Amino acid sequence: MRPYLASFEREEKARIQRLRRDILWCATYGVDLDRRDIRSRAGVAS
Repeated sequence: MRPYLASFEREEKARIQRLRRDILWCATYGVDLDRRDIRSRAGVAS
């Protein structure tokens, strides 16, 4: 295996792990990262 490929894979795994940890932290403190508005209804005419 090429060293730069192994390095990339390690960095990618670490990035994903940080992302998961950050999402869990936000969920623990009630921060909603979802941008969708569940109260809006698509297709409803005004």
